[in-house]
Amino acid sequence: MRVERSSFSRCVAINRSCACASSRRGPAARLTPPTSAGALEGITQSSVSRILADLGQDLRVDNIARSDLYTADEIFVCGTAAEVSSVNSVDDRTVPCPGPITKAVAEGYAAAVRGQDPRYKDWCELAV
Repeated sequence: MRVERSSFSRCVAINRSCACASSRRGPAARLTPPTSAGALEGITQSSVSRILADLGQDLRVDNIARSDLYTADEIFVCGTAAEVSSVNSVDDRTVPCPGPITKAVAEGYAAAVRGQDPRYKDWCELAV
């Protein structure tokens, strides 16, 4: 695998139909791949989608091609452990990082999961 032969710390998986499995594209379109392309449906993805909507950003579910990643103004991936992480390059092509949308989503997500944003208070439960 190319990521093992390079100095990359993480990879974005491309499935057999050349659709990407966990990224968004901006600013003209925010894309997230469908579950049929290998994206996992989960709490983090739903949370990020809601935060994007609350920021006034449309999110479209569609297959993402490698060329979409090459032309993206910013890219981020999300997951339970990674939260919202910006992507700074694709196949050695630099991507501005973090972009303004990535920054806003990352800050919104961090505040939401830590119970600091009253709009998302029902997302958190106090563990004692």
